[in-house]
Amino acid sequence: MSAVNATLESRISKVSEFLKVKPEDVVKTLENLGIENNDEGLSLLDASTTTEEFLLDELKTKSFTSQQGTIVVSKVIPILKLRAAISILKGKDPFNKAPEVVSNTEPVSAVAAVIDALKEQRPIEQLKDKELLEMYIKDKSIEIENELDKRSKHRRFIVLKPGNNEPGKEEIDLDNSLDLLKKSRKMVIPEVVSLEAGKLRPTYFITSLNIQDRIIEHCPICNNILFNGYCVTCDIDFKDIGLEERAYVRLIIEKGSFNKKSYADRKAVFASASKGIEDLKITWPSVAPRFDELKATDNLPKLKFIKPTMSEQKVDPFYRLESEGNRSF
Repeated sequence: MSAVNATLESRISKVSEFLKVKPEDVVKTLENLGIENNDEGLSLLDASTTTEEFLLDELKTKSFTSQQGTIVVSKVIPILKLRAAISILKGKDPFNKAPEVVSNTEPVSAVAAVIDALKEQRPIEQLKDKELLEMYIKDKSIEIENELDKRSKHRRFIVLKPGNNEPGKEEIDLDNSLDLLKKSRKMVIPEVVSLEAGKLRPTYFITSLNIQDRIIEHCPICNNILFNGYCVTCDIDFKDIGLEERAYVRLIIEKGSFNKKSYADRKAVFASASKGIEDLKITWPSVAPRFDELKATDNLPKLKFIKPTMSEQKVDPFYRLESEGNRSF
């Protein structure tokens, strides 16, 4: 027989004292459930499958022997007391009151809470421009994007905060964008506007900020742009190939000994890439040192990019309008 587990023995003792029943009755009841007083029994008792509700259903129908004689738990011991005993068996302290969380923010009135709840239930068509744009800035929802685009009559109105031009991390200038959104309902917004003395600020369509629409992936073999992961030129779908594997393929191509015009060679390198980096290293071991070096310095070939918000065309100081494609002087 396995040695008695000290932790479980201690829990049984506490339960016995708390319920005022004999320890051997608690031991016997647990053994009937397959929980013996040993290491394995403790593991079974603490298992997530041994829930407190399960133990409650089992124990509330059992009889225990107390110093006053035999009592039926379900009739004599209050259910809340039994719940506390089960919590002790599970290694918890049912009488340890959790500290209250003190908030540093001012309490929100009941009226304000109701108003906020009603706002969340309103359809987006009923939300104000500011509410919509604030929500868009927070989570970039496509549904909100479409509504803002509709309200702007599919015109430019977004202005970005100056200074941060990293693709995908641009910050929207809320106040100036709201002002241009109102104007966009009555007029076409130029590609650039003057919001500060002597400084031009570019404007954008709300739809041009969508990250998913701005992601560009290049084929590691021919360098053409992929369409949903597929290269028309190479007739290969790289959608399920990782970026590191693609980078390794690019290094194979750059080495010069690979015939990328051969369909059989393209399929061979694709098959290896599908199996992962280790297979590529085995098949093309001469590339492995270069790959490891570039990976260590975070300089692997980049095959996935985010287009900047600005188009390839330079900012036009004469405010070319998108309505007619002509310049306004």
